[in-house]
Amino acid sequence: MLTNRLNAQILLGLLALMPLALGLVPAARAGDAPAAMIVFDGSGSMWGRFEGEKKASKLDLARDALRPLLQKLPAGAKTGLLSFGHRRGGDCSDIEVLAPVAAGDAARIIAPLDKLNPRGKGPIAGALREAANALAGQSQPSILLIHDNADNCRQDPCEAAAEIAASTPNLKIHLVSLGLDRDELGRVACIVKSTGGTLFDVKDQAALATMLPEAIRQALLDTGAPQPAAPSPQAQAAKPSEPATPSGPPGLSLRARLAANSATLAIPIEWRITKAGATTPSATSTASTLTAPLDPGSYTVEAKVGFATASKTVEVAGPGPTPLEVSMEAAALRVIVKDIPDGQAAPNALVTLTPLTATGEPRPTLWIGRAQDADFVLPAGTYKLRASESLAASEAKIVLGPGTILDQNLLTGAGRLELTAVAKPDGEPLDGVTFLISKDDPDAPGGRREIARAASIRPTFVLPAGTYYVTARSGDIDVRQRVGIGAGDVVKRAVSLGLARLTVTADAGIAKKDASPAASKLPIAARILSLDGEPREIATTTAPTPEFTLAAGRYRIEAAIGAHNVKATQDVDIEPGANRRVALKLDASPVALKFTPPAAGGAPDLTWELRDAGGRLVVRTLQASPKLVLAPGRYQVRLDVNGQRLEKPLDIAADGQPRTLDFALP
Repeated sequence: MLTNRLNAQILLGLLALMPLALGLVPAARAGDAPAAMIVFDGSGSMWGRFEGEKKASKLDLARDALRPLLQKLPAGAKTGLLSFGHRRGGDCSDIEVLAPVAAGDAARIIAPLDKLNPRGKGPIAGALREAANALAGQSQPSILLIHDNADNCRQDPCEAAAEIAASTPNLKIHLVSLGLDRDELGRVACIVKSTGGTLFDVKDQAALATMLPEAIRQALLDTGAPQPAAPSPQAQAAKPSEPATPSGPPGLSLRARLAANSATLAIPIEWRITKAGATTPSATSTASTLTAPLDPGSYTVEAKVGFATASKTVEVAGPGPTPLEVSMEAAALRVIVKDIPDGQAAPNALVTLTPLTATGEPRPTLWIGRAQDADFVLPAGTYKLRASESLAASEAKIVLGPGTILDQNLLTGAGRLELTAVAKPDGEPLDGVTFLISKDDPDAPGGRREIARAASIRPTFVLPAGTYYVTARSGDIDVRQRVGIGAGDVVKRAVSLGLARLTVTADAGIAKKDASPAASKLPIAARILSLDGEPREIATTTAPTPEFTLAAGRYRIEAAIGAHNVKATQDVDIEPGANRRVALKLDASPVALKFTPPAAGGAPDLTWELRDAGGRLVVRTLQASPKLVLAPGRYQVRLDVNGQRLEKPLDIAADGQPRTLDFALP
């Protein structure tokens, strides 16, 4: 049964929009194609995050959400890109058109978008004026502002929007507002009100993923000025009452019906009573019925409920109130969105309501919002309904006659994919993993096209029935799976990344044996190389006891002391879910080189050089008394001092014992 809800709120922004299949909308003719300038906030605040978001900035989330939408636009769509605050800090004149408005490859928009590095102020008013100038001469222009703050350059964006509306009446400005509070939203709501655009109030990543596609669609495809969002009630029948015997002062007793033969409406109705020749109403009220005392004369009665309005002229004479019933010539509609006929309702699905002309042409969009709010009173006529939940959608054309009361089901045929990532089977869900969803597309590079992604610990994707490819990405590790989803299915999949933990320790064993342990303080560097396929470096560190998270596979672990020739290597196989510890022993001994200068003379000019048994240079230094850490072996030590050369052999055993080699001039 239909409810009798009537929300008396004027919507500041449309709620919880879900993606629309942009590619399904035919492109306009080139000469008449809509043109949109995308104004992308480049101010420093874009590095901030949504409340509760732990990792990604608003910049990254908005840019990642916008990129695939641009790639889906019809070939004839004319777009441009403008940014502000992206080049200089504290400069309110930092506004730049990064790509002029034109049709063509989305890459010319995406390339400068990817290079944005927010750093400065937010001159929104100036950016809107500059965007409007860049759209001059376009037949169907619009501006799409993606931002996360109100103007902070002491300019009035309301004034700028009013100027634009006056100079270019057909230019609409749509706002995608990222994480604005109530006061900030109030300061920018005037922009859409002045220009007939739409404000999308985005509070988190999920809302961004659902609202931005609709904002793009409106900016590039919906050219009619949207009607203001209105309360959407459902009609309830009430038993007609017997008219009372007229008595008392003259006036009006008002009731309303959906149609002449319908029951009296028992929901709030906006009444306005105006005497003939008057400019101000004699009475206004919001009530299901209204009795108003009036002077005798001719009056016009206006009634409004939901999107339906009606008026009627009546003579008031008395005695008592004159009864008047107004036929709204309207219908009551409730939209219910489900995946399948017997499935659960999807209250957060996006519903779009569009009136159609007698020839079937669409009029301006009348309403967009959540399915849970899709209760309407509408003028009798023909409408197109569209319901979408993420990438799944359904459409219906309905004809509503006067007095119709209809529950309309829209079936999206969607399924749900719930994902987690685990280090090993039966492991706990991992954080910090990005999930990518792709589908077959012969025109895409590699034959697959990414359609969605998420970085939450337990993301849910709503998808049309079909076959998809899931990629779970953690750092350099990608794990891919194929999954099939049917209409109404809830598919739960834990993707095992096959991760393992590796702890490395390395010990030269010389600290206790060197009476002067400066050499033992040299850092020990650990290096990890993957041996699966072509050897490649995975990580390096000088941490005392480093820990690495690795995919299962074969690895080589290397440890070295400083820049000397002390090294140790071990190859290991890492199993999924393993917690492996590898200890490397570095055979090394500390060596002190000393020179005893002659009793007379100044400071000597010294150059030390040490080479291994193969003649390879190990160390060259100008230090007076160098201290080294060397691997076992035979070395030749050369000292150049004051034009003379001294040489001595040096043997190092694998015992860690310190050694001293003295030199003196003959």
